[in-house]
Amino acid sequence: MNLDNLKILNPRPRESIVYIEDDNFIIKAPVYHDRFGEWFKKQVDAKNIIDKLHKIKSPHYNIPHISLIKYRGKLDYVMRESRIHGEHLTPEFIETLSAEDTEAISHGLAHFCNDMNQLYPVKWEKDWDTASELMRERFDRIVKLLSKHFPEKDLDIILDARNFIKSPDGADAQQCYVFSHTDFNSGNLLYNRDTKTLSIIDFAESKYENINDMFEKIGSYFGGTPNIMEIYKSLPRAQPVGNFHTDINALHLRKHLLRFYNHAWAWSISDRHEKQRIEEIRHHMETIIKLFGLIKAKQNTENLKNKNQIDINNINKLYHSGRTP
Repeated sequence: MNLDNLKILNPRPRESIVYIEDDNFIIKAPVYHDRFGEWFKKQVDAKNIIDKLHKIKSPHYNIPHISLIKYRGKLDYVMRESRIHGEHLTPEFIETLSAEDTEAISHGLAHFCNDMNQLYPVKWEKDWDTASELMRERFDRIVKLLSKHFPEKDLDIILDARNFIKSPDGADAQQCYVFSHTDFNSGNLLYNRDTKTLSIIDFAESKYENINDMFEKIGSYFGGTPNIMEIYKSLPRAQPVGNFHTDINALHLRKHLLRFYNHAWAWSISDRHEKQRIEEIRHHMETIIKLFGLIKAKQNTENLKNKNQIDINNINKLYHSGRTP
């Protein structure tokens, strides 16, 4: 085999150059030969993951087969991968899909994520110890010190957001970490209309991630994940998963609050790089205020819906009882 004689499938590669061997196979080789060891480890890890998934024999999604082949030349090995046929799930392509196609993709992704998540132990971690950091008196003291740089109304919102994080809706609880593909994008997700099959490729970035971050990435391509998440929740599994937050803004708020705290604390104990630190604090404050505003707006909408439903129920009760409101 001579790679120079093969057509390149991806003209602007990041890590792997993909060559078309024939209609059934592609060949992957590293872009940078001096990083062969790093590239090769990723490919071997990806092969091990894919081999485990093939043993499940799921009918709901398709993944490639991978083999290592010895290559004579500057490289010790290249990867031969079965070629996946289908259209990439770009936003434009998704808009053309029928309800049946969308349902097949939803089931495929839900089953794929569940199988990936169960390959390795599910982890439960309190990744950001907000109980000991954000609720300390130190947080309040730092906010007071910042009053000479920021409007009081903005700082009040920061305190309100901090208090919200400790509420039941605030995402301040043990987080569920699962082994995941982590690289969902239109380049790695394909769909075949004829076979109604979802295919997933490129497992080189697979690792642990927060289960809510996983669903957020999926949602970025499908305008939300309610259907996929509900299918996923209903699937059988050996290891429990949980702590789902449909409002991903609560998770982002939590992260930015701690980043705000870290920068503000560094600023409060040293005047070095003060201008830069203040700008970093300003950036996180603006993000926190925006996220908290989105969360409150959603809560207000839901509260109004609930109130209207209660009013309707009360009117129905009065009507059926023979009384008028």
